[in-house]
Amino acid sequence: LTFLQPAPPAYVGIDLEWTDPEPVSVIQIATEHRAFVIDCVHRTPLYMSVLHALMDWLMKQEGVTKLFFGFPHDLVRLNMLFGDMGKTFSGRDHISSVLDLYMQRIQRVSVKAPRDEDTPLGRDQLMGEALLRQDFDEIQRLSERGAPPVREDYAEKVFTVGGHHSLNSMTQRYLGETLEKKYAASNWNFRPLAVAQVVYAATDAHILLRLESALRARNILPQRIWGSGPRDGLQPAWWKNSEG
Repeated sequence: LTFLQPAPPAYVGIDLEWTDPEPVSVIQIATEHRAFVIDCVHRTPLYMSVLHALMDWLMKQEGVTKLFFGFPHDLVRLNMLFGDMGKTFSGRDHISSVLDLYMQRIQRVSVKAPRDEDTPLGRDQLMGEALLRQDFDEIQRLSERGAPPVREDYAEKVFTVGGHHSLNSMTQRYLGETLEKKYAASNWNFRPLAVAQVVYAATDAHILLRLESALRARNILPQRIWGSGPRDGLQPAWWKNSEG
């Protein structure tokens, strides 16, 4: 918390690892230059209170975009972790600026497309619109034209991007790398954790930052952000009522 508070980063990657019966075994929080792997197994009540204060502060920060992969599942696990303390993240002001990389995105690209009046289907559509307007001069102009040379203009096309069933497949597509996943099914409750497990956990959180950067570089943008984004301090949060 003392590392994040003085200069909150614009993005953090957050991931969880667990082995039943523990709700969460470790929480990973990654910034551009550092990654923290936080132990959650058999901790004291004071330790868990401090950990909740960290997560509560971070999840409420509107200026810090939290990157997850499969956020609803992780949210359930976080609520299970702090549920015995009577604390959850399901309240109206406990979540803001959360971005799930698992969700579908959109990509806007500029492509060359023929003008409507230079294609048979396009001319039919334009004639139909002219008929509705009773613009008979336009109908005559369109009907008298022969087969004109196809002229092209730049147009914006919107594509839906998604369908990634795993973080590994997404990493392979956009970063050209393969994640080592053999530690995913390891025992995350055994202490001390192996060095390889700590590296694996930190990498899973940090790779989210690299993926977000690669997606935005390709103009592949999110369709939905949980909570709200950064805004002027005088503008009320949308999830709070007028009395809040």
